[in-house]
Amino acid sequence: MVVVLLAATLVVTSVLAWHAYEASQSHTAVARRVLRDYVEFASWQFSQAAERQLDAAVYTAVNALACPLDCGPRLPDAKTLAGVVEKSGTSWVVSPSTFFRLDIDPGTLWTTGTPPGDGMREWLKEASLGVRTASPLHTGPLLKVARFDGVTVAVAFGLITDQFGAPRALYGFVSEPKSLGSVFKTLVKHTPLLPPTLTGGETDNSALAIKVTGEGNAVVFDSTGPPKHIASTSLFEEPFIAKGGLGGRHGGLWYSITLRSEAAARLVIGGLPQSRVPLLLGLLGLTAGLIVVAVVQLRRESEFSRRRSDFVSSVSHELRTPLAQIRMFSETLLLGRVRSDDEARRSLEIIQQESQRLTHLVENVLHYSRGERGVDRVVTQPIALVPLLRELVEAFGPLARSRRVTFALDADGEVVAMADPAALRQILLNLLDNAVKYGPPGQTVVTSMRVVNGAVRLAVDDEGPGIAADDRERIWEPFRRSDRHLDSAVAGTGIGLAVVRDLTRLHSGRVWVEAAPRGGARFVVELPGVVRIDGPDKMKESRPLGEPGMPA
Repeated sequence: MVVVLLAATLVVTSVLAWHAYEASQSHTAVARRVLRDYVEFASWQFSQAAERQLDAAVYTAVNALACPLDCGPRLPDAKTLAGVVEKSGTSWVVSPSTFFRLDIDPGTLWTTGTPPGDGMREWLKEASLGVRTASPLHTGPLLKVARFDGVTVAVAFGLITDQFGAPRALYGFVSEPKSLGSVFKTLVKHTPLLPPTLTGGETDNSALAIKVTGEGNAVVFDSTGPPKHIASTSLFEEPFIAKGGLGGRHGGLWYSITLRSEAAARLVIGGLPQSRVPLLLGLLGLTAGLIVVAVVQLRRESEFSRRRSDFVSSVSHELRTPLAQIRMFSETLLLGRVRSDDEARRSLEIIQQESQRLTHLVENVLHYSRGERGVDRVVTQPIALVPLLRELVEAFGPLARSRRVTFALDADGEVVAMADPAALRQILLNLLDNAVKYGPPGQTVVTSMRVVNGAVRLAVDDEGPGIAADDRERIWEPFRRSDRHLDSAVAGTGIGLAVVRDLTRLHSGRVWVEAAPRGGARFVVELPGVVRIDGPDKMKESRPLGEPGMPA
């Protein structure tokens, strides 16, 4: 049910994330259309205002050169023209290089300043022929930005007409195209190109980058400025640009208006809403993670439930066997069914052995339970290890008598170490029980003690099949058994080695398993804190279990 609910949450979150993505894409598309409309609107405004401004500027400048029909080829100088234009209040900063007058009928060209080239002369003659047939409504001052003789120039000229309005002569001047930049600079400064709702009713064209060019891509005006770094968004994958040309009486001028990417977002009324897609994707990932965790936890719960069932079954089996033995032999003694004193003694010995087995099993369960609750601890004290090992081997002998196991002790002199007696006893009993349980009948189990680098190593060797390399780490986990023993008839609770590992760690020691010299498994426990080593002589003791005791 938990997995189903989480899966349903994942589906709902996926749908919400998809809808949020679609809404974000839709809003972005609408915003892009709006921004394109803004640029087109600014382009239309610019073309209209530019034509008005250029008309006024050209009219003022050309009229400063005007003279009667019979004034002859007298042409003003640049200083006079600049003064007249400045007084008129126009924004055109006139810097002429050539003044000219072309009489239409005889075709005579009068110039001062830099002589025009052949290309410009031919163009002026063609222009004079064209104005003969022009309507009076189209005979006002003209501006042409063109490329003559490899140079781009701006040509402003007007007409001299007779009393009947017929064109008789052309007059004007030539200047650099950049001299027109002041006209466009004033236009951008004082003419709002965007809707007033976006600029608060003020003239603010800072969101626009405007560039005006003439023939040959000659720059007349440029307000683009250096590009600014902005975060990349889908809204600004491509710039918003409007292009056009100034027609009519202002030929040869083209412009491009670009919406600055750093200002585009603030032009969208209401602003761009914050995308919820990252949040929903995060929620999607969190839900997926919860599903994975839930599945893992359910599998772990199932595994723990299985292990708990196996543990209860194993413990019950382990308890039932010695209890049955104790009950049977105690009833035999109570009912007086023994035939001799030797049989009575044998019955008491079996009761004692099974009681020791029960005690060992209960202590294992208690140690494991305390370790699981985190309340298990050790109290260390100096312990003479050789007498302890001898005592444990003698105490464990009766428990292994049925399998005809022989025990041997191999120690490097006397060693006194800091350890908890009860915990160390439990460690060694578990290792001895493990060696007897999984080794073959009639084997010899060797318990050895060595001092290495200031630490004591206690080892228990058996002659069994050994532990596979893949299982040498897993066998220390609770309820874990080697794969080869999963279906065997050997009973076990599955916590003996786990208790050994936990008690060794409480001593700040370590434990591992390796191959024994005789082909079985060697379990090694290393404990720090060796206090004293008495005597360099090596002591070896071994005997069959059937003998009454081990020599000192």
